[in-house]
Amino acid sequence: MMPISKLHKHKEHDVIPATCNSQDQEEQRTGFTGKLNSPEEHRFLELKLLNGCFKERGVKHHVYSLPYDKTERRGISVGIRLDQRCQQSGFRRTPSKKFYQKNFKDKKNRVSGNFTSDTEEMNYTAKDLVENLKNGKYKNITVLTGAGISVNAGIPDFRSPKIGLYATLKEKYGMDDPTEIFSLQRFIKDPTLFYNFFREQDWNSYSPTLTHYFIGLLDYKGLLNVNYTQNIDALELKAGISKEKVVAAHGNMSGAHCPKCGQSKNIKTFEEYVKRGKIWRCNKCKCPIKPTVVFFGESLPTEFSESMDKIKESDLGIIIGTSLAVSPFNSLPEIFPRDTSIVTINREPIKHIPALGRPKCITLEGDCDDVISNLIKDLGWEQEFKEFIAAQKEVVEHLKSLEGKI
Repeated sequence: MMPISKLHKHKEHDVIPATCNSQDQEEQRTGFTGKLNSPEEHRFLELKLLNGCFKERGVKHHVYSLPYDKTERRGISVGIRLDQRCQQSGFRRTPSKKFYQKNFKDKKNRVSGNFTSDTEEMNYTAKDLVENLKNGKYKNITVLTGAGISVNAGIPDFRSPKIGLYATLKEKYGMDDPTEIFSLQRFIKDPTLFYNFFREQDWNSYSPTLTHYFIGLLDYKGLLNVNYTQNIDALELKAGISKEKVVAAHGNMSGAHCPKCGQSKNIKTFEEYVKRGKIWRCNKCKCPIKPTVVFFGESLPTEFSESMDKIKESDLGIIIGTSLAVSPFNSLPEIFPRDTSIVTINREPIKHIPALGRPKCITLEGDCDDVISNLIKDLGWEQEFKEFIAAQKEVVEHLKSLEGKI
C-alpha cells in the first residue's frame, strides 16, 4: 500500500478508499465491476466512496480536489488530496487510464482527452437556452449556487479582498487568520467570539434576491431537480424552494445542534441565548450549541453525498454566483452527464469549467440578478415571475405572524 504522504507525488493521482481486501468484496460492497460507462460515472463513484468510507470509519475529514489536469483533459478529476487526519485509513489507487481504455464499451472521446464534438453542439448559445426552456426540453434542472447570488441581499461574500466577510473580521477583531471564527476546535474551547459575531448579524432581516426567486420559480414549475448551495443564509427557503430540493453543502442558519453529541436544537432558542449574551450549552455533554453551519473541522452533511445521484439525472446544469474555488463542491460539475447543457452565470468566467470539455456549455457574464432579469424577459415569464414573488412574500409574512403562536 502506498503511503499517504507519497500519493501526491505519483503520476496517477486518482485514489479511492480500500475498505475491502479483494476485488470481489469491493464489487459486492459498492456495485463497482470495473466497467464504467463514462468518466463522469467514475468521478461520481469516487466521491461517493470517499464519503462512505470515512463515515464507516468515523474519520473526521476534509476532501479536496487537486487542480484539473489541462494537458490531458480526461473528463475526470486528476485526484484527491486527503487531510493528514486520514493517514490511519487504508487507500489504494483506482484503476489506471489503460484499465478504462480496455473496459469502456464506448472508447471514442472517453478517456483520450480528445473531446471533439459536432459543429452543431459547439454552437450552443444563450438563444438555444431560452428556446429549450420555452419548449419544455429541460425537465430536470440542477442549480449550483454560491455567495454571488446573495450579495444583492446585503450579505457579503467571504473572500473579497476589502469588503468580504473575512477581510471585515480581520480588521474588526485584529485577527491574523479570520477563518478561525469558524474553527470547531476554537469554538468548543471558547465560543464567545462566534456568539458575538452571530449577534451582530441579523440573519432574519435578509430577503431573497431575484436569483433566489428564479430558482424558486423553476421549482414551482416542476423543473428543478436539485439546488446545491454553498450559502449558509437559508434564503432558498424564503424564496419558495422546497426544503427537500435544497442541499446546503456547508449547512445553514435554519437549525442548531450540539457539535459533540449531534443533538438537534431549536434555532430560535439559540438566537435568544445570543441576544442575552449567554452561551447555550448542551444539557447532555455541556458542549456549546452552534448553528447547523459546517465549521472547519466538521464533516459535510450526509445529504451532500446522498444527493449526488440526482445530478446524474440533469438535462441542464446552471452554475450561478460562484467561482467554484472550494472543494469538494467544485467537483460537482464533473458528475453532470456529458450531453447535459451547462450554463454559468457569474461576474467572471469560471476557470475550470472549459477543462471539462463539454460541448454544450455557455457563460453569461455579469451581475447575477441582471442576467436573470434579462433571461426572464427573453422567456416571457415576467408576469408569472412577479406574481410568484408577491405570493411568496405573503407566505413568508404569514409565517412570521405565526411565530410564537404555534
